[in-house]
Amino acid sequence: MPEPRKTPGAPALLATLLAAAVLLFSGYARGADQAPAKPAAETSAAEAQGDPAALLQEALGSLKEGREEEAQAQISRAAEALWEKLPLKLARTVLVAEPAKGYGIYKPRKDNVYLMASPDRPVFPGRGQPIYIYMKPLNYGLKSLPDGSREISFAMDVELLDAQGKELFGKKNFMKVNTISQGYKREFFLNVTLNLKGAPIGAYELRLTLKDLVKKQQAVATVPVRLALAQPEKK
Repeated sequence: MPEPRKTPGAPALLATLLAAAVLLFSGYARGADQAPAKPAAETSAAEAQGDPAALLQEALGSLKEGREEEAQAQISRAAEALWEKLPLKLARTVLVAEPAKGYGIYKPRKDNVYLMASPDRPVFPGRGQPIYIYMKPLNYGLKSLPDGSREISFAMDVELLDAQGKELFGKKNFMKVNTISQGYKREFFLNVTLNLKGAPIGAYELRLTLKDLVKKQQAVATVPVRLALAQPEKK
């Protein structure tokens, strides 16, 4: 596992940052599956060129002639062609109350304040409240494999910045994901869990860099968080 890197002079306590992330999938929706492949002889020029606009024109022609199912398949292939042309994007990065249970099934957190253990109230001894983040990437690469399946491959870097934007802690490739999809999977999400163990109270910014190992692209999201000491419970 790669060793964490630290900016000289950063508080030693920040070196205890623990990070873990789990990739979860939603079940396939019909619209997210790959359209059945056409025999080579039936592949259109638009499809061979990967031209989304031309594929949509073909779909329009199919609709006008009453061939709805063929039009649906052409629209799906147009969406795939456009997906491949567009750059990697993080469409959503949200602090959540708990790990998401499925694609788009999550509960946003009410605030970005996380309580740390204190002498007056040793909640979550030695750790503090975990930080849960829901991330939805778009336009990631799906590598075509010989058996017709698709490979999705990611790595992620994490950095902790202070209120002035100075990096206090960073770790390359703290998460790696490699999975096989049996279709052109365009619906999945990342559940990221972070713990700022021992970090002083104050305002911070988490910078998450998602790296697409198939497309060789990356997308960055920043998430502001605040650490505060837990107060004694009222009796």
